Amino acid sequence: MEILEQFKNMYGGIVEAGICPVCGGTMYKWATPTKNCKRDGLVCPRCKYIQHATEQQKRDEEIYIQKQKEKQLNYMKRNSIVNDNITLSYTFETYKNDNRESEQAKINAKFWLEALEKSPVHIVLTGGTGVGKTHLAVAIANEYLKRSDYTKKVIVINYRELLEQLKIGFNDPKVYKELQGYLMQEVKKADFVVIDDLGAELGAIEKRATPTQYNLDTLQSIVEARLNKATLFTSNFNSKELRLTYGERIFSRIVNNSSYKGQLLAFRFVKTQDRRVKIDF
Repeated sequence: MEILEQFKNMYGGIVEAGICPVCGGTMYKWATPTKNCKRDGLVCPRCKYIQHATEQQKRDEEIYIQKQKEKQLNYMKRNSIVNDNITLSYTFETYKNDNRESEQAKINAKFWLEALEKSPVHIVLTGGTGVGKTHLAVAIANEYLKRSDYTKKVIVINYRELLEQLKIGFNDPKVYKELQGYLMQEVKKADFVVIDDLGAELGAIEKRATPTQYNLDTLQSIVEARLNKATLFTSNFNSKELRLTYGERIFSRIVNNSSYKGQLLAFRFVKTQDRRVKIDF
């Protein structure tokens, strides 16, 4: 490595700068780049490969985005409340658009993403059980995250599961207050939140219960926290049922800012059947 020592003496210090992508040797760069950027590149003495500054900047950007991706996906996993973490991996590629209605829902979703990039809109996706609401909603969340170069915070909240987790603190007011405070803080500060499956907490359609005050208070806190913030709600209720079940105040918060370019940001699955496998015994 005598040649390196000679260059150090002639032009100033050099420092190690990673691994050569060609031969695996050590790359070097000048410790004090020139103002005209002629010495900003990386050099491998072994194979003479030169990585110019623009290439390095591109690689640095890719590394940064990858780190951001890991950071934000971990945030989503850590703060989301879902029945199964597999849910968080749903994408447009895994979404089944095997009928005209599902295909139209996917087309609408792309339009909704355009709206989300422009404004903190609210989106409402409704339909029966098993028609793909959750899958499409999480696909939108993941695409929103991707389009932001993983600079946004995104979480998915299954509403029924949230209510169950909050019940852990029922016997201890202090624990309940701290748990609720933490969960609501995350719901409030996230850039985009999916509130999934409103109405499922009330049981089967034919035996649907009336929401308790605890249910209404919790949902009220959520919709207040998400006022003027990008949010997607899914429910097996239609708009009329949402209003009758949760009241006008909550309903108005759900549909707040739910239009873009004159179009309502809502879709209801009507014809799509439950996709989940049914087995008769």
